[in-house]
Amino acid sequence: MTLSSLTFASLLLAAMNPAVAATPDTYTTENAAAASPAPSLAEKWKLSVQDGVLVATLTLVNTGSKSATIAEAYGHNPGTYVSASIDGSALDAVLTRPQELDMMSRMGPMPKFGTIAAGKEYVAGTYKFTLPAGYKGKTVHLEATTTNGDGTELTKSVEMALTGTAGAV
Repeated sequence: MTLSSLTFASLLLAAMNPAVAATPDTYTTENAAAASPAPSLAEKWKLSVQDGVLVATLTLVNTGSKSATIAEAYGHNPGTYVSASIDGSALDAVLTRPQELDMMSRMGPMPKFGTIAAGKEYVAGTYKFTLPAGYKGKTVHLEATTTNGDGTELTKSVEMALTGTAGAV
């Protein structure tokens, strides 16, 4: 069979024939976990309130003995996705214009990966959320999801009380 005689039908028959079709990939998620264990990341939060907006800065700390590869950015957004809620109600994120344009892109924002050395810290990003009226004295729930270099996700959450004092949490 020459290259010019290949048709869609012949390719379909070849794919359906077990003697011709490729063997299935035996790489499983269990193998992936054994090959590259999830990194040991701890988080540090710095929270403040400015004009009714919660400003949260997240720092990731590699507490493991090996370097950790993580998503540093998705376009103009930080690589770690953070959501916030109070009393079960999600808070609206305050986005910059470039972040809004990333959301409208057909391809979507492209990921950029980086490495955190063992024992080192990495400022993952600063996140802003609009606070509802009467937030003082409430507890904010923050959840951070980091994508590792192998595509797995690591999710951590924290709860902190909002005191309502300007510039403090």
